[in-house]
Amino acid sequence: MRRAVGTPTDERREWYVNSIQIRDGKLTDAEMVALGGPSAQGIPVSIPASTATGQWDFEFGDLGATIGKPLQYYDGPTGVTSNKTQFGTCSSFGIALIDGGDAHVMHVPGDLDQNIGYIMEHGIAPNGGGTRVNQYTLIFDVMVGTTGPGAAAIIQIDDPTGNGNDGDLFWQGGNFGQGGNGYRGRGSFTPGEWHRVIAAYDEAATPPVVTKYVDGIKQDDWTANQGLDAPRRTLVPTALLFADGTPTDERREWYVNSIQI
Repeated sequence: MRRAVGTPTDERREWYVNSIQIRDGKLTDAEMVALGGPSAQGIPVSIPASTATGQWDFEFGDLGATIGKPLQYYDGPTGVTSNKTQFGTCSSFGIALIDGGDAHVMHVPGDLDQNIGYIMEHGIAPNGGGTRVNQYTLIFDVMVGTTGPGAAAIIQIDDPTGNGNDGDLFWQGGNFGQGGNGYRGRGSFTPGEWHRVIAAYDEAATPPVVTKYVDGIKQDDWTANQGLDAPRRTLVPTALLFADGTPTDERREWYVNSIQI
């Protein structure tokens, strides 16, 4: 092998190399996450397809992203959201483990305060034939608190900048949704327990629909108050997680292990 020469040659160490690969084009965040760590078999040639544009796992005790852009505190780095948000593990908080295993989690304060929320830049372009994001899926691994108001905000969609009105997706009575006929389900979204909650939006469908799942079990095809570019169902470039606006009367504490869009 011909020796590479540089001036000065003072920044070299020995290496052990298992596998090297080059690809045409830049991998997405989701593709790089899917590659994972090294294995004896080398770098995979094929990567599982993924449409994830944002994921947050709180592994490092902050709002950093696994995929996409970091979340941001709605009222700034020194506001009430930042001051009252906590990071830890299930065991450090003294809460239930997730499927028998400890995990890093974020604790969302349950104060009835309009300033509390987390800005999510989702990175999805307008779709479905509208000017807003009409087709998307939200996935949460969460535990909602056992005390507080009868409803708890999950996301604020139509006013993520001012948070001046009601949230647009809520936990309520063991189900989740919003508005008339929006809370149909099997009652399995129980407080004080970990659940994987999925809301898959297709506001371009006929009829427009949000399909809801809890822990892999279908809850409902929610069709009430839906429609192309509907402000309370479709996304602008940001959304506000766990926020409820005026009146701020539908909030509870949350423990959050993972969020994906």
